[in-house]
Amino acid sequence: MFRANATERVSYGKTVLSKLITAPDVVKNRYSEIKNYLLAFKKARANMSRARESFYIGRKCFARIAMRGKTLCLYLALNPTEYIEKYNVEDVLSVKLYVDTPCMLRIRSDRAVRRAKALIDELTASIGAIAIDRKPENYAELFKSIEQLEKKRLLSYNGKKQKSTFDNRRGE
Repeated sequence: MFRANATERVSYGKTVLSKLITAPDVVKNRYSEIKNYLLAFKKARANMSRARESFYIGRKCFARIAMRGKTLCLYLALNPTEYIEKYNVEDVLSVKLYVDTPCMLRIRSDRAVRRAKALIDELTASIGAIAIDRKPENYAELFKSIEQLEKKRLLSYNGKKQKSTFDNRRGE
């Protein structure tokens, strides 16, 4: 039962694109810089799903980008044990989804962007990717309201309403 002073919070399922649209400008710029760097190779392409964006050279997935809050998570097809000390990467080999890209780097700063570029250089050198001259694009989307995101189906209502007062959380 709702009390008169209780407010409702609505839970939404967000796509990676809606998270990017509503992210701060700094995060958008970092995302755009990394995506341009990943696509600057011959036969490189991107495929965006609801939860992450995957990057392929030919048919092989060599990188993924996901968002968690204000943090970009870059997953690369590198052996994480070789880079844990130098680049502070995490081993996500135990997660079935990331078996082909087990090396995760959290990107929260410009220094992390430089580290990501260095790791991408090592990865592309190991797989023999050929760099091409590609005009950089700005992938930072303009901020849109919740209604606009729902119309484009980038945001979905989960059907959950939560009470936000302390008494209602305890069940009193």
